[in-house]
Amino acid sequence: MIRLVVMSFVVGLILTMLDINPNDIINWVDQRFRALTNLGFESVSQFFNIMIVGAVIVVPIWLFARVIRILSK
Repeated sequence: MIRLVVMSFVVGLILTMLDINPNDIINWVDQRFRALTNLGFESVSQFFNIMIVGAVIVVPIWLFARVIRILSK
């Protein structure tokens, strides 16, 4: 958990020095995603949608299990 905080701080520091904020990253990802779907790759779009829907459930459970495992040590 401490490593995650330190890594987040270091990455945040680097991104701040490069004058990049989270909205820039989100907008870039959104633009790339829209560019892919505009090319007519519906299967790619559907794949990412399915993956995101699954990640909404899986990632929090994984994080919770990881925190519980760390706290139980």
